Parts: sequence; structure tokens; C-alpha cells
Amino acid sequence: MEIPNDMTSFTELQEFVYRTYYYNCSGTGNYFWNGIRKNPIDRPRIIHLKNDGWKINKIPESLLRFEGLCVYDKKEIWISEEHGSYQRDKAICHEIVHAVYGEISMDLYLLEKDDDKKLIKKRNNALTEWYARQIRATPTLLSSIWKNFDISPKIYDLVSLMALDFEITRNPQRIFPSFYKDYNFTLMD
Repeated sequence: MEIPNDMTSFTELQEFVYRTYYYNCSGTGNYFWNGIRKNPIDRPRIIHLKNDGWKINKIPESLLRFEGLCVYDKKEIWISEEHGSYQRDKAICHEIVHAVYGEISMDLYLLEKDDDKKLIKKRNNALTEWYARQIRATPTLLSSIWKNFDISPKIYDLVSLMALDFEITRNPQRIFPSFYKDYNFTLMD
């Protein structure tokens, strides 16, 4: 099976992750997969990132070929503003996965010369993207990311609408009930 990239559909990412890690015993030796399983990203972890000094900034123009980058030594996540709100939030979640799991989640395979390391980093990229899309599709986590990193909320699907409602009310009360019939879908691709 070919290793999917971060532009692949969620269905393909899901199939790859389940075949490579979930159902395959060889996945048990993967520190990144085990880290996700044992220490999933939750609201306290997002708050911890912010309290630990992490910031989200605009990506420098010289690096616009990337949607986002995680710069560990500066505790910064750089995000491109060239894309829409969904792409922005998806990229932020992708980079938050790197910020949380650190070196074991490295996926910058484009610069890698060693084929074995390149393969590991390609797999990490697929796993990171798979997990990031699940985080983005969780209203409480998306709301926590917006709040803690001062990101302007945008409504583009049901999850973002629910995250905005949660951001405003801190409970499941619906501030925009009429929107729910218009945004009754969740983006994953």
C-alpha cells in the first residue's frame, strides 16, 4: 500500500493507519503510534502548550510552500494564511500534533536523503495528518485551540459551528440554532 500524503482523503488515511498500526502487530514498536494511543491530545494538553509558551504565527514568505511548520526551538507554529479557514485549522491541528509529540512525530521527508528515514517520516506524516483531522473534527478541541491561541473562529462546517457555540457559551446550548440545518456536514478531506 502506498503511503498517503497530507492531501489524501481521510478515508485513505484511515485505511493506511488501520492497516499499518491498528491491526498490524508491527505497529506496536512505533513510538509515535503508542504516544497517540497512551497520551491523546485533549483540552488540558492544548492549554499546557499555551502555558508552556507556544505561539501560532504567520509563516514567513520564504516558506509559503508549506501550509504549516512546527519550530520546536522557538516554541512556534507557523501557519500559511494563503488558504481558507478549514485548511488553516487543519494545518494548525497538524502542527499541534508535532508540538505535543516532538521528535517522534517528525515528518519532513522532502529533505531526507536516507531511504529508511524517509519512509519513517512519510509514515509519520500520514499518521500526523490522520490524527490532526480527528482533532479538528472535535468541537471542544477546536474551540480550545481557537481560544488558547487567539485564532479568529470561522464557520465552515458543523464542527466549526459547534466549536463556536461552545466557545461562546461553554456548554452545549446553541447560540445559532438556525445555522445547524445549513451546516449539517463535517469536513474531513
